[in-house]
Amino acid sequence: VTWTRIMKRVPGASLLLLENPLDGAKNIRKMWRQAGLEDERLVLGPLTGPEANLLRMKACDLHLDTLLYNGHTTSSDALWCGVPVLTLPGERSPSRVASSFMRWIDPTMIATNLQDYEDMAVKFATSQSLAQEAKKRVVAGRESSPLFKTEQWTKDFIKSIKLAFETKTSSNTGMMHLSLAERSETA
Repeated sequence: VTWTRIMKRVPGASLLLLENPLDGAKNIRKMWRQAGLEDERLVLGPLTGPEANLLRMKACDLHLDTLLYNGHTTSSDALWCGVPVLTLPGERSPSRVASSFMRWIDPTMIATNLQDYEDMAVKFATSQSLAQEAKKRVVAGRESSPLFKTEQWTKDFIKSIKLAFETKTSSNTGMMHLSLAERSETA
């Protein structure tokens, strides 16, 4: 319903969704028509391999994150492709993933409530300059944030495993608190 409200406010915009599962696509089309939106504005893309999915993603101007269960890999892929992700964090972990990404990449794309999410989507979709600026921030954030620095993440992960093992084997306590930040200065 949120996305149909956004689409009603942005004539001419289209929404690309993955056509999975196929029964879900029927329900989405039904809701779309009930909202009075034109069929051609809803694009249901078939399941494809990773390369084709990334190419399709690059054609998008904005990734509207899902609300109850965020796009985990999908949001990461969008950012990798330089596509801004608009998200609204929820109360549970699965609904906060994209906001964790966006805190590193572009915190201005994190909505504070549902109305804010819808208004931000409309502003973004109706302003070419806002869209271009957001894309620039995503590309800059992708290059500067630790989110896509896989080599450093791997090194930190290995350090944390070693630290956990050392701490566990050198003490008899059941609980541990580990902090790489505190340990990296001495390691």
